[in-house]
Amino acid sequence: MKKILFNIRKDYLSNMGGDTTQILRTAESLREFNIEIDITSSLSPDLRQYDIVHLFNLTRVRETYLQCINAKKNQKPIAFSTNYWSTDEFNKKGMHHFSKKIFHRAIKNNETKFRLKKVINHFYKLNTNENMQPNLGLIKQQKFIAANSDILLPNSYMEMDQLKKDLNIKTNYVVVYNSADKQFKQGSPEYFLKKFKKYNLEKDNFVLCVSRIEDRKNILRLIRAVNKTDLKLVIIGKPNPSQHSYNRKCKKTAKPNIIFLNHMNQNELSSAYAAAKVHILPSWYETPGLSSLEAGLAGCNLVSTDRGSTREYFLNLIEYCDPSSVESIKNALIRAFSKQKTKAMSNRITSNFTWRKSSEQIISAYRQISKK
Repeated sequence: MKKILFNIRKDYLSNMGGDTTQILRTAESLREFNIEIDITSSLSPDLRQYDIVHLFNLTRVRETYLQCINAKKNQKPIAFSTNYWSTDEFNKKGMHHFSKKIFHRAIKNNETKFRLKKVINHFYKLNTNENMQPNLGLIKQQKFIAANSDILLPNSYMEMDQLKKDLNIKTNYVVVYNSADKQFKQGSPEYFLKKFKKYNLEKDNFVLCVSRIEDRKNILRLIRAVNKTDLKLVIIGKPNPSQHSYNRKCKKTAKPNIIFLNHMNQNELSSAYAAAKVHILPSWYETPGLSSLEAGLAGCNLVSTDRGSTREYFLNLIEYCDPSSVESIKNALIRAFSKQKTKAMSNRITSNFTWRKSSEQIISAYRQISKK
């Protein structure tokens, strides 16, 4: 086991999310163990120099499926970070952007699988080789990847249970918990408050949400919930590049007590977390949400969706909300904001969810599948 290839989605840098942070920090941490890591978003990279191919993401599966085919064709062991949760509820209740209209129109008009596949490829701008891809639907692609991986790396036991339930998966696995960088425990609130003094923010007197602005993160319902309170909300993050209309709707709906700030680097985020009283992620699902881990490490009171694997990480130390209910989000925020900040969650994250621990778990998995 000398050289590993991280093979990932095409827009992991232009459309940054929690998986982007996970990939970059995992690579950095594994290099500290003298493991050589390369990262590519190619659908069919040259694999001759690599001992293991590490794939990511069983939810957005189109690129991963083709990358898996390429790894199998080259007879390389596959480690797979699944980053999975069922999207059924989100697809029915939460999806807003235009891809929903495309899929519903396709179903209504009984378009062929081939035509729908062309629509999907156009949407993701994938340059694919038709003779590489059997005509499989989403679930079959997910099952193909899971079945052809040598080891799965779910972010929790709850996630693995969901995989078994949804896809009847029997592949060997090692749980690799998500992590937060220790620098988030050391942020200085003064930097953030001074930089954005025009908003009249005070320490421990506002709610923070660090997230992409998109329907899966449920930002519009969050805004509607905060509109019913006198709380100040600061949203830090870029809009999903395919959801500009959703972003416009969020900003149009927001009252003056809601502030939108652009994506920030880790030093700036550390300061923002240190200044906030509460951090919230009311998403349709999280596994468990890296910004929740970061904010918890910084000492924020947390509000999280109750969907996904959040309870395995946060136990009964935080407030949970039902993402489908504006009232539930509002009430959870009010409860969290009324509580004193404690070190309980920060201590739990420090003890259990570090990048070094995650890397040790991954190395254990690599050793199980490494060819001698």
